[in-house]
Amino acid sequence: MVINVIATDKGLSGGLRVIAAYGNALMRRGHRVTITYPRHELHWKTKLRRKVRRQFFDEKDHLDRFAGQLVEVPELSIEHISECDCLIATGWTTAVVANELPVDYASKFYLIQGYETWDGNTEAVDATFRYPLKK
Repeated sequence: MVINVIATDKGLSGGLRVIAAYGNALMRRGHRVTITYPRHELHWKTKLRRKVRRQFFDEKDHLDRFAGQLVEVPELSIEHISECDCLIATGWTTAVVANELPVDYASKFYLIQGYETWDGNTEAVDATFRYPLKK
């Protein structure tokens, strides 16, 4: 099965660590897994700090430990999300994107890892729980 996981970004959040672990486990079961995330422009100081930490301290993002394909896209939209059998949204903002895709696009799932009101309006987050995505 072709599985596409859409993530909110690439970094060191615990949610991304879980996504990478699940993706690797699904690949061990024989599935083809891709993690797609949008490109974020970082401040030049942040870029420099990350480059130094990677070079000298072997620091990696959690998604760097993912053995499958990582796809960085300009934005999460139907034009940039590859075709798949199963689409997994991993945050409330990605659930909005998954919900906007055509009904016949793929089987759609919503991996709820927490109540993400810290990252958005409570009403907007609550609305994603009512989307017709398999939780």
